Amino acid sequence: MVALRRKSVRPQAARPAPALPGGQSIEDLRAMRDHIFHEDAPQDIRPSLPLRIAAQSINLSLIVTALPIGAAALTYNVLRGEDMTFTARLTTLTGLALAIFGGDPSSFFGHLI
Repeated sequence: MVALRRKSVRPQAARPAPALPGGQSIEDLRAMRDHIFHEDAPQDIRPSLPLRIAAQSINLSLIVTALPIGAAALTYNVLRGEDMTFTARLTTLTGLALAIFGGDPSSFFGHLI
């Protein structure tokens, strides 16, 4: 059974690559990809202004919900730059913890201390 499969795979591997639309070759596509995604191109690490404002807004709402956690998140984002992923994960974990402890932030923080 394995021998039959090997024989049926070998002719497929020997076939040339299908022609691309527009008469382009694989080498042309690789050259375009290298031109677009050049390794030495400067990368913008800082997020856009709307994303930074959204991260700070979520931090402020987190301060209203759970003061110590929100203040820590706001401080972290001010010192290290706004990070929406960090803010979203922290907001999710805080909401989950508040839901587990019945929505009372004092009981949540009482268990932490």
